[in-house]
Amino acid sequence: MKLRIISGSLRGRTVHYPGERLSFRPTLERTRQAIADMLQPRIRGSACADLCAGSGSFGFEMLSRGAASIDFVENDRRCAALLRDHAEKFGAAGQCRVVVQDVDGFVRTSEGQYDIIFFDPPYEADGMDSLVPLLRGLLLPGGILLFQRRRNSVQQESEKPFETRTFGDTIVECYRPATHREEV
Repeated sequence: MKLRIISGSLRGRTVHYPGERLSFRPTLERTRQAIADMLQPRIRGSACADLCAGSGSFGFEMLSRGAASIDFVENDRRCAALLRDHAEKFGAAGQCRVVVQDVDGFVRTSEGQYDIIFFDPPYEADGMDSLVPLLRGLLLPGGILLFQRRRNSVQQESEKPFETRTFGDTIVECYRPATHREEV
């Protein structure tokens, strides 16, 4: 599988993954482009996190468009190794950190603060929306959390996004920072 970087300094470069069965569902290019275009005024110089990173295509797109740094969080060691390889190949290893950990563990131990967090858990994973309040606590003032989920998934009613965008079977919900870091 090849995923193309759409715009910026890495435009046209591809993220390659072996042809065997993948352990992740990549975000479609048109969805990635729409999200990146929406975020464009926020990207330059930003600190970003790509959670459940899989291919890392979102994070590499952010770097390509001017983000200062990206933390890739991925619990699959094989995907994490490929993320490191691509960061080296793109000359961006100094701007990338690959954390091999599940998102629940990461959010409960992270001291990072981010301008942009992209959270794209596997569609079949239950209860991932319960991490939204904790993730909002990792946002800097003016930051944004993008939570990607399946259109017909059942969600808890505790958190309300300030914006929702639909792309076919995918919904991306946008959240603002918590007013204070939530208790963990």
